[in-house]
Amino acid sequence: MNRKREKQRIIESFGVYDVPDEFRDLICLSIRSKNWNWFNDMDGCSFVPNYWKTKYFPPCLVHDHHWRTGRGGYWSDRIFLELMKIYGLPKWQRYFRFVMVRIGWFGFYKWKHAIRGNFRKFDTITKIIINKWKN
Repeated sequence: MNRKREKQRIIESFGVYDVPDEFRDLICLSIRSKNWNWFNDMDGCSFVPNYWKTKYFPPCLVHDHHWRTGRGGYWSDRIFLELMKIYGLPKWQRYFRFVMVRIGWFGFYKWKHAIRGNFRKFDTITKIIINKWKN
């Protein structure tokens, strides 16, 4: 695997899946973030098969970025759900994964982040997406 090639595949997917601009920006932000090393720290969609040849599936990339940098929780999971829809996952699988990450959040990750004090505010792009849903 090659970091440059994987990044190029992700960017090329924007046109293939007609990814809206704010989600394109969010995916690129997850790649550029100085809070983690996306190529090494990402583990893909845990416990379920990926649709891509590699683990760098954009919905999982953004979700891993949020969770690993202390931005996990409902809104992160909701963004994950929307990105899975954009990337064409079947409805049953989107909702199954959404429910599983919600269970994972409440069952373990929320408490892990709380103990470590690992809570960060969302970036501007994420806030724009969330505010569209709130209005």
